[in-house]
Amino acid sequence: METETEGEGVGGTNNFLFRPFADAQRPPRSKDNKPDPALRAGMPLPLYLRDSFPKHLIGKPIDDIDSFYQNRQTFVVVGGHWVIYRFDSEKSLFMMSAASRVRQVAISVSTNAYAHYLMFLVIFSYAVLQEKAFFSLLLTLRPYYLLVFFAEVVVKVVASGFLLKKFAYLRDPWNWLDFVATLSQFASFGFGFGFFVPMRTIRLVNFFTRSRLLFASSYSVLLKMRDVLLFAVFSMFFYSTLLMNMYAGVLTHKCVENKPKDEDGSSVVQTFFFSDSWYTDHHGYMLCGNSSGSLLCPIGYTCMMSLGQNPNYGYTNFDSFFWSAVSVFRIMTRDWWDGLFSQLHAAAGPHSIYFFLLILIFGSYIIKVFTAAHMFVNHRQMLDILHGQRNTRLVKIEGGSFAGKRSGKADEDDAVVHDVPFADDTTTHYKREADGSPEPELVILSSNKATKNNEEEVRDAVNPLEGCCSSCLDLACAWRCCSCCIKMQDCLSSVVLHRYFQFFICVTIVFNTVALALDHHNMSLSLALFVHWTNEVVLLIYFFEAVFKILALSPRRYFADSWCRFEFTIVFVAFVELVLENVSGLSILRFFRILRVIRIGKFYRHLNSILRVGWTRFFVLFVFVWSFSILGEYLFYHDYHTNVHLFSNEEMPRFNFLNVYRSSLTIVHILCGGWVETFWDCALVSGSACFPFYFFTVVFGNLLVLNVIISYVMITFENNDVGEVESETSEEDANGQSLFIGIYDAVYRRCCSCCTRGEGKVPSAKSEEHLCEVSLEGEVKLTDLTVTVDRDEVADACCPAICYTWFPFCGTPLTSPTAAAQPTFHKTWQDFRSKLMVTMRTDWFRNVFAIYIVVCCSVQLLRHKDQVGIFEFVDFAFVVIGFTLEMLLKLCAIGCNPYFSTGWNRFDFVVTILHLFSCVFGQSLGSIGKYFYAMRVLKLFSYSRKLRVVVEAVLFRFSYVANALFASFIVWSIYAIIGVQLFAGKFYWCENRLGERLDVDVVSSRHQCSESNHSWVAAQINFDNVGNAFVALLQVATLHGDIWIMFNAMDSTMVDEQPSLEANIFMSLYFTIFMLIGVLCCYAFVFTSFLKKINEQKQNEGGYIETLMTPLQKERLTVLRRTLFKRPLKTLPEPTMSIRKPFAQLVTSQKFSLGIFLVLVFAALTLTIDDSFTSHRMAIALGYIRFVFSVVFIVELVLKLVAYGRSFFSSSWNVYDFLVIAPLPFDMFLAEVASKYFISTTFLHLLIVMRLIRRIKCLRRVFVTVKIWFPVLLNVCLLLLVVAFSYATLCNRLFDRNGMAAGIDELHNFRVGTYSLLLVTQMMFGGAWDGVYSGLMANDCDESSDECGSSFDVSIVLFSLLAFAFVIFLQVGSVLVLDFYEWLVRKRRLGITDEDLEDFNATWRVFDPYGSGFICHDEFSSFLASLGSPFKSDQPYEQSVAALNVSVSSDNRVAYDDVLPALLRHLDADGKFYGDGRSEPDKCDALKPV
Repeated sequence: METETEGEGVGGTNNFLFRPFADAQRPPRSKDNKPDPALRAGMPLPLYLRDSFPKHLIGKPIDDIDSFYQNRQTFVVVGGHWVIYRFDSEKSLFMMSAASRVRQVAISVSTNAYAHYLMFLVIFSYAVLQEKAFFSLLLTLRPYYLLVFFAEVVVKVVASGFLLKKFAYLRDPWNWLDFVATLSQFASFGFGFGFFVPMRTIRLVNFFTRSRLLFASSYSVLLKMRDVLLFAVFSMFFYSTLLMNMYAGVLTHKCVENKPKDEDGSSVVQTFFFSDSWYTDHHGYMLCGNSSGSLLCPIGYTCMMSLGQNPNYGYTNFDSFFWSAVSVFRIMTRDWWDGLFSQLHAAAGPHSIYFFLLILIFGSYIIKVFTAAHMFVNHRQMLDILHGQRNTRLVKIEGGSFAGKRSGKADEDDAVVHDVPFADDTTTHYKREADGSPEPELVILSSNKATKNNEEEVRDAVNPLEGCCSSCLDLACAWRCCSCCIKMQDCLSSVVLHRYFQFFICVTIVFNTVALALDHHNMSLSLALFVHWTNEVVLLIYFFEAVFKILALSPRRYFADSWCRFEFTIVFVAFVELVLENVSGLSILRFFRILRVIRIGKFYRHLNSILRVGWTRFFVLFVFVWSFSILGEYLFYHDYHTNVHLFSNEEMPRFNFLNVYRSSLTIVHILCGGWVETFWDCALVSGSACFPFYFFTVVFGNLLVLNVIISYVMITFENNDVGEVESETSEEDANGQSLFIGIYDAVYRRCCSCCTRGEGKVPSAKSEEHLCEVSLEGEVKLTDLTVTVDRDEVADACCPAICYTWFPFCGTPLTSPTAAAQPTFHKTWQDFRSKLMVTMRTDWFRNVFAIYIVVCCSVQLLRHKDQVGIFEFVDFAFVVIGFTLEMLLKLCAIGCNPYFSTGWNRFDFVVTILHLFSCVFGQSLGSIGKYFYAMRVLKLFSYSRKLRVVVEAVLFRFSYVANALFASFIVWSIYAIIGVQLFAGKFYWCENRLGERLDVDVVSSRHQCSESNHSWVAAQINFDNVGNAFVALLQVATLHGDIWIMFNAMDSTMVDEQPSLEANIFMSLYFTIFMLIGVLCCYAFVFTSFLKKINEQKQNEGGYIETLMTPLQKERLTVLRRTLFKRPLKTLPEPTMSIRKPFAQLVTSQKFSLGIFLVLVFAALTLTIDDSFTSHRMAIALGYIRFVFSVVFIVELVLKLVAYGRSFFSSSWNVYDFLVIAPLPFDMFLAEVASKYFISTTFLHLLIVMRLIRRIKCLRRVFVTVKIWFPVLLNVCLLLLVVAFSYATLCNRLFDRNGMAAGIDELHNFRVGTYSLLLVTQMMFGGAWDGVYSGLMANDCDESSDECGSSFDVSIVLFSLLAFAFVIFLQVGSVLVLDFYEWLVRKRRLGITDEDLEDFNATWRVFDPYGSGFICHDEFSSFLASLGSPFKSDQPYEQSVAALNVSVSSDNRVAYDDVLPALLRHLDADGKFYGDGRSEPDKCDALKPV
């Protein structure tokens, strides 16, 4: 008997019946043109349908619940785990219908929840058995596993069909993976081939909905960012070809020993091909060069090229296109790029830094911005799916921007509140309202807002265990049996829930954290006693807190809260540790003390949002790491095992693929960004087969990591965990939050108000360039420096009013009523000031002083430690004559009050005074005077609006982001304290007099080392105290020096014992977890803070990138964007001479353009073939091919010049074509001369190939976006250059006397200003800082001086530089991500973008080459056929022409102004063109520029 159950409509709009599937007539199909993404196959049944879903229909076929599939021959099955399965109702395998008993059994098995969980356990156990240690067991169980997998395939094929139907077995990509793995496993029995078998582990992701969506989004985003991928490939091609042309063979330079001469004076032939005569240092064979700035050979050696192999087993070079592309890929992924630059610097000079910076900015930074924006859009769609609605409430987008607000109630048209995707398990319950929709309500103390509830609400909170406990258990746990208990609970709850009690606990946690941070190696006895008794006192406080809360809230309510359970666990473990303190082997319990610090997250919501991690995201990373670890072990185990002799001293590298754990460490290291060194090792033993594996792992792994970060950002937005400092908070939140940021906020706003105009506010970028102008009424206003001022204008009082009162002979201000009676001298003085003010407002005055400041700073780059006296004298003259005179002129012209009323003038005054003090009293001020001296370049802020607008934006947002940075600091403190507890005193070893580390078999302890007269040495980077631990964690986070830190941790044993090789190998998990929580989550949270603040600031500025632009740049940006909406004007005038018209028709034809495009593609391919290994015959052939290409390009240029004459140069692209093609004749016949003195043929053809940008739509889109961003990038680069100048000057004065150690050598030092600037630039981009830090901390002064930079100066300078660069790059990246995200959202919402209109205009110009604005009506259908997305129609073009209903003129032509609006009106919501009668008349108005 068929039962029917009425349920709510899908989306809360249409009512339908939950009824078993039958062949009866279905209701008519809905008009929806798309299926509901929340009801697609594989998704869980939405919450608003679960309550009304009949339990007896679980696992049974029912009519499709999605109105889109009604009457489409489908049915669904809701599994026991609430997952939707969709099947075709037609026959499976052409023999089994939906009513077939066999198929029904197969459907029941494939949708059964227990079968689902069983397959998860089978696949998980199969993944574990892939370890080599269990290989024998795997061979035994292998047939049984294969039988289970084969049975699963058969059952699914019977239930769904094989291939032909829409919901057949192989229509699911996850089934493809399982099917191929099963076939591969069958093949491995006979042929030993099972490549896809290890990849079956990835199927573990498919068992969880959110992890499956997260994993799939990383793949789907690749399909949606085709333009970005093409831009990345084109960038890699361009830079690889360029660097191959410039640096082929330079890394084979060697220093060869000079041989003595014979007795007769003739020189003996040098045996330079013998490696014994090559100079070596501690890095191996020394690289050298003969160009300016390269590394010179020692005396007695000569630098010669093309000797031996390249560095790093020969894999680091630019000799061929492939290895050049690998090196460029290494720079783009920022993996030890500074090491590659050091090699090129030594062999070819420092000018390669320009190419590295271009690749880092446009090849790495910009591509990551594009990828992040695409992932934001992808996650928005994913959240829409999880919420089961078209417009998500998690992150509302209006006008393409983040709203970032948490919706407290459902929208009026939504009757339900859905679950929060990616949210963690929190102690919430649902209270059913009258309308049937669940409303989330927090349980006691599970949030910072718990104290808002009064005591009665807390006691009467709903018990999540209600219905599960018996009445006896309720009586024993509730403690509400008598009036005495109730009164006691009322009394105690008024204490434990009071805000002062919570504040006391918060202070106790902070005090306990400080005490834990004081613990370090070799601690004094008094400090050890203090830490011990502090721990005992804090333990008692926590104990009484737990007791009072249990008595006040009863065990039932106390243990219902997650924070309370966590507190009780801490107390319980602490007492266990106290009882078992003297028992050996239980010292691990000491680490539970660190968990007390986590309790601060209860009072500090920003820290709580970091600690509240969705482990589903990390499960995806775990599956990826495990799967690729098994695959890497399967591919390279044999090669590593048999070719170990190829490594130095036949020592196996730590990162290898010999077992799953080491493989996992290697994959984790690759995901963190360190792939190139392990790639060299793998390529040495396995050859080029490693590159595809590493390339796919790096690309897809980084996409997955970035996807996890973006998902964290989206959920943080939804939870609204980032808020402003001055936002309204609850009482408890105010107690906790004000404790950490209240003092900072007050100090910040007090100190930084001098740099901003207004108290706590940054002025709008619309304000003009400023100097103060005072009107006759005494009103101060900001004026532009370039404004023309009348000569009759007068200035305000030169001095404050009190000066005229105490010194009457100075006269009175001209604003005074008695000003007319002043002597002639005073009038002359005022007239002089007025003229001086006019002069200072001119452009030349500002430019002269800006150039003067630049020259002053540039001169210091020539400073050398041996020429200090000359530069000190020149510097003093610059300061006295220049800066002091400038300040006095401003004071005289503007007046004291107006001058000091502007923040930037006050800043300029302070910089000038401090710099003057540093020059006059520099010796007595010590290092402080050097800090003052380095501030000289900051005077440029007064003359550059581009610099000020970026600085103002940074200061304005920093107070907001300070909360996130402080929360991240607390997380890092937790890991630093844990590191001290784990590794304090263990990073030591014994060395002999030669500096060689002794083996543990020789010396096993510190005592034996001392008895043997050896040295007990500590690692420079260690965990002996919290400060050193922070430095070590920073190196791990930035992947600089992290390898040696991990190796020392893995070798550590006990305090004062010699380390043993991998004695504690699982300590690497500490660093892995730190990378997940301390780096990934903290980075995502800080990134979220920037995004939210920039989104709020955008509302005032009108756009995202406008927040970092000057008013003039904004006007230019508006003009640039408006040109995309203008109708296409004629690009080239119509030739008037009849002889030119055939040539014009030829060069504008599509066949001619296609031919030139193909020639450019083939020219690009030939550039990749020409390398240093090309044979003589191949070189001759390539020469002839390039000759033909050159002739084609020259003929093209000549034809266009003949056709259009001088009007050819009216287009910028035509000018570029002329500039790169015109030198070809000279290069064709004088190639050797041109290559030697001008430009090489390869580089010239590379510039010609760049013309592809004009012809490839995807590339043109990306380059247009980069062109729009260029002003922002220019402003930021100017700021970075100013900061680099300032730090280079500071380091040159602080550390010019430091000796050579670690990362300080002949090419990387601070002795010369240019080298200092070069090294600071590398550190700003995240490179070389670990070596510089180690070298400077060695405090090894050179022979000429006993004074060098202190360790305090080193820490302050380097860490402030890294922090500033991090904040700048993250802020700019946030701005660019939001701007590109807005573009993608607008494209998705309206279906049309600026680039689409540009493409439309380009197509229109093909049919209207002379810009008349009309095309023939007969060509209109051809015009529509030539259009690309989104104007391309699926309907016949004759039908589309009729549907557009465009008016036709009397001469049978259609106008541009009629065609474009008609096309825009016929775009649907998804940006697709349709040819029927539908239209949206308001869309064209929505696209008009403001």
